Amino acid sequence: MTTTGSGGAADDPPPTAPATLRSTPDYARWLLGDISLDLGTSIGTFAFPLVTFMVTDSLGATGLVGLVQGLGALVGLVPGGLLADRVERRRLRLLAGLTGMLAQAVLVAVLLSGVASAVVLGSLAFADRLRGTLLGSASDAMLKQIVPPRLLPRAVAVNEGRGAAVEMAGGPLGGALLGISVLFPPLA
Repeated sequence: MTTTGSGGAADDPPPTAPATLRSTPDYARWLLGDISLDLGTSIGTFAFPLVTFMVTDSLGATGLVGLVQGLGALVGLVPGGLLADRVERRRLRLLAGLTGMLAQAVLVAVLLSGVASAVVLGSLAFADRLRGTLLGSASDAMLKQIVPPRLLPRAVAVNEGRGAAVEMAGGPLGGALLGISVLFPPLA
């Protein structure tokens, strides 16, 4: 006989399994952190070549910095996947955020000091995108660690939608920040 009403054993959910993604505290923290990391990367990817053009007034230098930026992303893909499989993902994610802040602080310092050139900006663009792909792949792989298996398909679907929304918003947001000042995109 199943009991109904309050206090019945059949009505009680398992005490350790969250019912929804929203009730999973680790997921909420992960989602907020991942949105921040991805939005910063998206803004930087869009705005870096434009910052280069504003500083150098050279389309050739701008294209070269964009190429070097893409090469940084390409070089980090395979090693990034290996790192995500072999190193604790939470540490990689924290390292990605800290090194990203450091890279953007260096970019702001370079822009403020007036020593920005195509070579300096290209080096920073390469290093930033290498950092992003080398350390950023750990974030999506963390989902399996923080979400119960029955909620994983929903979490992956939400993550894909979130990724698409951030990618679509990054360009316009980067352009708007750049319109205010050349210093604003690195500060985002």
